[in-house]
Formats: sequence, structure tokens, C-alpha cells
Amino acid sequence: MTLTHANRLLAARTAMLAATLFAILLFVSPARSHEFGSLKVAATFNADSTYVVDITIFGEHLPAALRPPVGDAPRLTKYLTDFADAAQIDFDGTMVKPEFVPLAEPIAAQASALVGGYPPTLRLRGQVPLGASTFRWSHPWPVDDHLLNTRNAGDDEPLGQWISSSATSEPFTLYRRTPARTTVEVMAKYAELGFTHIVPKGLDHILFVLSLFLLSLNPRAILAQVTAFTIAHSVTLALSIYGVIQLPSSIVEPLIALSITFVAIENIVIKSTDGARPTRTLVVFIFGLLHGLGFAGVLTEIGLPRSQFLPALISFNIGVELGQLAVIAAAYLAVGAWFGRKEWYRSRITIPASLAIACTGLYWTVTRVMG
Repeated sequence: MTLTHANRLLAARTAMLAATLFAILLFVSPARSHEFGSLKVAATFNADSTYVVDITIFGEHLPAALRPPVGDAPRLTKYLTDFADAAQIDFDGTMVKPEFVPLAEPIAAQASALVGGYPPTLRLRGQVPLGASTFRWSHPWPVDDHLLNTRNAGDDEPLGQWISSSATSEPFTLYRRTPARTTVEVMAKYAELGFTHIVPKGLDHILFVLSLFLLSLNPRAILAQVTAFTIAHSVTLALSIYGVIQLPSSIVEPLIALSITFVAIENIVIKSTDGARPTRTLVVFIFGLLHGLGFAGVLTEIGLPRSQFLPALISFNIGVELGQLAVIAAAYLAVGAWFGRKEWYRSRITIPASLAIACTGLYWTVTRVMG
């Protein structure tokens, strides 16, 4: 049957919108998104006035020109040496030059491991200057937030702080026992981390939640899917953190991306009135199990305080839920409240947006499989 002029115009606009959304998503989104920042730094100050700074480098979050070389031991040695030289460590405002020590011997082991996605690590060590009372850290390479954990020997838990890009950390007081954080402080911090893992850092989770929203504006349908997703990722998050389930990120990450593609395509091929059907809810539940493993990867990297493990875990999950609800609320206020009852909502909003999300999820799947 020949398309009418109106239908052809609508199809053209739909394709243009989908292409525009896809281009925007590709421009602003990384291939991977479950690491918190480009570095994880742990500084320990010993009773004999020595210090060690252990660093894990998540190269995919660094600019392309600053990523560690893969499979080339000599180049990686130079890379880590240059990284160590660029580190800025000061005691009481005076810069010091630490000794660089690779944490993997031989260095070829790290170069080979990079092929499988394992991040390189290194250690900086030295002697605290006589009489120094404070420590500060910075590095010029990161372009995002990164985590610094500092502790004096004997502290029960490290003191963590997030450092923005190449900014200098807040001074850490040496040789004074760091007071343990209260339960309220721990819960507030981990709720914040859970929220920010969704908004703004979790674009893949945002797209998955948006796919749930786009199929149907029926509150019961949205509630059923979000509840299934919440229960599922809460289960696998807890099981993974407690060591019951362990899957490498090389498997989890592509499957999460594929789940985004699947749900978005389902939005296109089924009717919006089917949003609350049991099979859809089951699909969302299964994919929620995968996303829980992704959340667990984040918590493994940033760590959970041993003394308040359960409150931190629960509050992180609460933060995740608040982030997801914020995404749904924003989508409703931006689109659903204005256009949700229009006859053309599905053809002009749901299908084009779902197509863009599906293409992005497919792109992520391919890039994550390829490393």
C-alpha cells in the first residue's frame, strides 16, 4: 500500500529524530560505565614514618592519548613511569618525589592482562618528611572524579574522598587516629554514591529505565516493571557483594548493553497497552539481575566499610532507587505529562526514542565485546 504524504513525512521525521538522538547518545556516552572514575588511590601512612600510595588505573576513563598501552611491556613500563612522575604528593605544602614500584612482576604480566580488561596498578612509596602533619594528593591526567582512600596505620577504616578531575585533595592529618564515621554519615555517603551512579554517571541504566517508561504511561505498568527491576538487582547486588555470585565484567557489561537493546526493541514491536503484561515484567526482572551485577562491580571498586557493611549496602541501593525514580519523574515532566495522551505519542515519541536507545545499546554491546 502506498504511503500517504502525511505518513511519509512522519516516517522521515521519525528517522531524523532517531538518528539525532543516536548521534547525541554516542557522542556523550562511553562504551563502559561501571567504574567510578579513572583512578582508585589508596594512601597508607605507617608508624615508621614511611608511606605507600597504591594506584589502580581505569584507562577507559582517561582521554585516548593517556590510556595505557595494551600488550606491550616496554611501553607500559614507560607509561607507568610517566604516570608516577606526574603524580603530585605534598606534605605540609611541600612537594615530594616518591619511588615508583610496579605492583605486578614482571611488568609483562600487566601488559598482557590489559587485553582481558584488567587495569594496571602501581605503587608509590617514600619517607614522610620529618615533622610533617598533613598529606595532599593530585594528578593532572584524570578528567573525571576519582576516589582517594587515606589511612593511618591502625585506623579501622580508610577515610575516602572524591577528587574532581585534577583538583588537589583535602589535607589528611597524619598520625592521628581517624574517627570512625557514624552510621548516619556512612548511609548518607553511600546513598549519594548510589544516586550518582544513576544520575549522571549511569547512562546505560538511565536508558534502560527510560525504555521501561516509554512503553506505557500506565502507572500500574511502570510500577510493575520498576518493582521487578528493583527486586532483581537488589538480589544479585547482595549475593555478589557477599561472594555468592561472581561474574567477570567482560560478561556482565555486554549483557547489560544487550538488555537495553532488547527492551527498547520490544517497545517498538509490542503495543503500549501491553506494558503491564507478565512476560514483560519477567523480562525486566531477568535483566535486573544483570544490572545488579553491574552495581556490585562499582561497590567492589569503591569498597564497603567493614564495620558498617550492611548499612552502606542498603543505603547504596536506596540511592540507586532514588536515581531511577528521578529519571522516571524527569521523563514524565519533560514528555509524558505534555504529550502522553496524544494520539501520535507512540509513533512520534516511543518508537523514535526506543530506536535510538536500541541502536545505542547495540553499539555498546559490540564495543564492550571487542574490549
